[in-house]
Amino acid sequence: MPRGGSDLTGAIISAYVGACEYENWTDVSGVYPIDPRIYSIDAPINRLSFRSALAVCRSGANVLSAESVEFSKNHNVQIVVKNTFRPRDRGTVILKNPPRSDFVLSVSLAGKENGNYLLNIVVSKDNGKIKKSIINALSARGVDMDLKDNSEGFYSVAVPQGEFITALTAFKEVLSKYSLK
Repeated sequence: MPRGGSDLTGAIISAYVGACEYENWTDVSGVYPIDPRIYSIDAPINRLSFRSALAVCRSGANVLSAESVEFSKNHNVQIVVKNTFRPRDRGTVILKNPPRSDFVLSVSLAGKENGNYLLNIVVSKDNGKIKKSIINALSARGVDMDLKDNSEGFYSVAVPQGEFITALTAFKEVLSKYSLK
């Protein structure tokens, strides 16, 4: 199966049998604002709307395939992302209408080019304040960056390899300011 094939298969089977929830068991404890394998984050996002989960998946986060989220959304099957190795962790619930405001700030590693790490940033419901906080946090640490607006609420940042950890520390600071817990 191609990447995400088992995610999509699980979503299809859940919809076919009439389940209201699909559990996706993986190697992380839910959907994180920053990939926990490259930078430590305390806890995953509790709840996401399908719309925000799709944005996070399409920005390069590999925890779940965008196709499985889209299919689950179209068939009204809630998704729970859980950790196979830590089954007691709460995970992330992806549903149509989360009970709290649907705000997402996520950072994912998109690749490496010309000695720079490329980071994708998704910000839902941003009035420019969060983007400004990101720029200020990076600038305050002297990070040389190239930020591009890809579409509303979706940015790409090129950060020199030697400043990658410093940049992630800045993102973590912004994440804590706009806490998702």
